[in-house]
Formats: sequence, C-alpha cells, structure tokens
Amino acid sequence: PTTGVTLKIALDSQGGVADLSSEKSERFTCSESLDMVHRLRRVSDAVLVGRSTVEIDDCTLTVRRVPLVSQGQQESHGETEERNQPVRVILDAHLNIQLDHFQIAKDGFETIIVHVLTDYADTIDGKMVKGSCVKTRSETFPNVTFLSVPPINEQGRLRVSARRLCEILRNDFDIDHIMVEGGPNTAAQFLKEGIVDRAILVHAPILFKDPLLSNISPAILKQAGLELI
Repeated sequence: PTTGVTLKIALDSQGGVADLSSEKSERFTCSESLDMVHRLRRVSDAVLVGRSTVEIDDCTLTVRRVPLVSQGQQESHGETEERNQPVRVILDAHLNIQLDHFQIAKDGFETIIVHVLTDYADTIDGKMVKGSCVKTRSETFPNVTFLSVPPINEQGRLRVSARRLCEILRNDFDIDHIMVEGGPNTAAQFLKEGIVDRAILVHAPILFKDPLLSNISPAILKQAGLELI
C-alpha cells in the first residue's frame, strides 16, 4: 500500500496563488470553499505545506470550520468516537524556520518539520547517518518533531523527495493520507514525482495585481497522471 495524496490549491483568474502586491496574505475564496478545505483536513492524517506558507500565513492547518468528527462517524461509532487533529508536516529543506514566531509551534498539536540530511549535520554518536531518516524532538516545543531525510539533488539543489517522504510518513508515523495545501513549489514537487492521487483546484473570480503564479497547467496535471473530472 502507498500513502494517498490529495493536492488542494486555490487560484485567481490568472492562476495566481497569492498577491505579491499585498503586505498581508488574505483569504480570497468563498466560505463554502473554506468549509470544503476543513472537511478535507478532517479526513486526512496529515496536512502538508512548505515553509514559506507558514511564514506568510502563520497558519495553524487545523480543523476548525467543521466538527472534528462528522455526524456520519458519530452515528456509526457512537458519540464517544474521538479524532485527533491532523498532523502538520512542514517542508523546510535547510531548516530555516524560526519556530517561535508562529502559532503552529505553540498550540500543542503534533507537527513534523522535514529537512534534508546533509554532510554538515545529523549525526548519531558522532557518525553520519546515510540512507535513513533521523527523528528528534524539539526541546523548546514538545509538539514538534524534526525529521531529517536523505536529499535528492536537482540541478545542484538539495531537495526533499516527495515520494520518499510519503513512504517515511507511512512507515514511521502511520500516516495513510496526506493533504498538500501549498505553496506552489511544494505542489509542483508532488506533481512532478507523480504521486498526487487527486488535485482539487479552486478558481476564484478575482484578479491579483501582482500574482504569484502556481505554474500548474493542464499539461503538468496530465503529466502527473491526472484526468480532469
């Protein structure tokens, strides 16, 4: 079995995911769309974003706009059925995030920061760890786990392999379904590696002054093995 992956991304009429002319990131989709996002989070084991999304939005990635347990689940399993918030997974290849600046490190819900295993860090008993992952708990934020993974080299840049990460999250964290929420580079990596099972694109009828383009074209979606429904 492989980890299931849902990609969700919202776009303006030009294919932009954000307005670079705006000093503050603002929601630009309707309330029905936001409710859908929270329902998707509710049925996911993890919600995954890149570091820039956290830095721009200071997002929590939790389920808030809908009950954490759906009415159907309550009826099937009884009122005592409990569900945890999805694990938040943040891709930060070179571990640059300043955690103390963001809500996601302080709310107590489980968070995994993924970065690459390099020749300059990540040793155990003084020896480099090759071909595996290393898990360490944050001393400052008990809900945060740092996950070091072997990198892939793309044109001289060390990156996290989306495919390998999904395998690690499944085998080491029992995460069977991931919802990828952004940003455009993260979405592109998952599409490029052909591991997105469904992509939900929300098109908002607005026009950004200076759009940050997603570069997600019909051709890229087709190359990723996806078919328009």
